[in-house]
Amino acid sequence: MKKNSSKNSSVEVSVDEFLAVFRYPDKEVEDDWTFNESEYSREVNAVIQLMANRLKLKGLGGLKDATPAIRYNKGKATDDGDESVRFSYHTARPDMGIAVRFGGRGLKNYLRMRGDLTTSGLLVELDQLAKDLGWGLRFSRLDVAVDMVDCGRNVEAIRKKLTKGTWELRRRFTVNKKGKAIPGRLSVDMDSVNAISVGGEAQTLYLGSREYTHLRIYDKKAEQLAHKAPMYRDKAKNCSDWVRFEAVFRNSSNRKDADDYARQLIQTHGSDFESDVLKGIFCDRFNLFNVGTQKLVGWWDKEVNRGMVTPPSMSQKDLDEWQDLERSMAHFITGNSGLQSLLGKLAYKAEQEGEDPDKAISGFLGAVVAYHNSAEYKEASSVQAYKKRMAAVKELEEELEERKAI
Repeated sequence: MKKNSSKNSSVEVSVDEFLAVFRYPDKEVEDDWTFNESEYSREVNAVIQLMANRLKLKGLGGLKDATPAIRYNKGKATDDGDESVRFSYHTARPDMGIAVRFGGRGLKNYLRMRGDLTTSGLLVELDQLAKDLGWGLRFSRLDVAVDMVDCGRNVEAIRKKLTKGTWELRRRFTVNKKGKAIPGRLSVDMDSVNAISVGGEAQTLYLGSREYTHLRIYDKKAEQLAHKAPMYRDKAKNCSDWVRFEAVFRNSSNRKDADDYARQLIQTHGSDFESDVLKGIFCDRFNLFNVGTQKLVGWWDKEVNRGMVTPPSMSQKDLDEWQDLERSMAHFITGNSGLQSLLGKLAYKAEQEGEDPDKAISGFLGAVVAYHNSAEYKEASSVQAYKKRMAAVKELEEELEERKAI
């Protein structure tokens, strides 16, 4: 695989789409609604309208009746031509809740309409909305995409390496009790690799079970140029190559990957390194691993894995790898957390301004310790959460009063 030395090469990480499911927590009420479909329909439509108001969906044309998601029998979507935000529910199955989908194109349309809102900011809004409504919330799907643009990569070369057994897909490296980095478990069975080819060259690879978490690797440039209404026509035309690695995280009977990772984005919202958090989510599950060297593939390690922020919370199955203090310390010292990247930026800025890089770093760490020990830190989270909740509840009450007056 020939490496592209272009200075314009880039690696971009983003959430491509997600699905959130709101469900009323009271089982007795759910049972009553099951036998009174008209009452449930009235209630759920009122809740959807409140959601639409809070999410400012008038900016996407408001809501119209639309085809629901699979297994649901009623649906509404934004009237913006792309049905960017879709709500689905089943009149006879209140236990299925209200599914809210922000599709690939739809999520981008929505964020563009909202201006400076990020995906993590949107997840925070949905989480707060669920709390204000008194409904439970579970994120049942989260797609994270790694786009490699003008990096000299192609899908066929990756397919050959994987099918020949030269490369594997493994979870992130872990550190054992002796402080030694060891390869993570296999991400997918290589027998699950399926390819879609054009002219004898693979353009799309599917790896893993599509029912749960899986990976898709495809030629994004070719996909955009073949699309009737591409979102990135100019970008596709002007780049030499564009390969997308797209992880589809879902929940299963013994794991809740999509919900865990969405919650991580909520927890880290407002940080200056959201892309590194997304890298961490992706690389927690999928990394290109060189079987011969027993290391990550060189360009993957340099361009994708490095600088990632490893998820702080994981499913119970993986907690044993990160329980003790020594591992947590090693996690930061080795640079896997993104801390080294942050300190490097501080040092670089200090050098540019003619200051001592070491003093800049020690000053920053001193400020972190001082804030950690401050009364402000100990009280801020609870006070801020209370204020936000009270403001949101007040807004919700005003909307309910307006609805009653109509």
